[in-house]
Amino acid sequence: MPRRRAVDLIAQANTNDYKRGAYRDLDVIRRRRKHVEEMKRNQDATFQRHIM
Repeated sequence: MPRRRAVDLIAQANTNDYKRGAYRDLDVIRRRRKHVEEMKRNQDATFQRHIM
């Protein structure tokens, strides 16, 4: 399947009433500390695997 051109993707976004940055302020609040604890656990598990 050929890759779609940027022009086609932008045209589709405009057709679907996409507004760039419309929810940017909410996204910043949502991901403020979202994956910090999970990332620490994953890093610890990875370090343990490499140490052993």
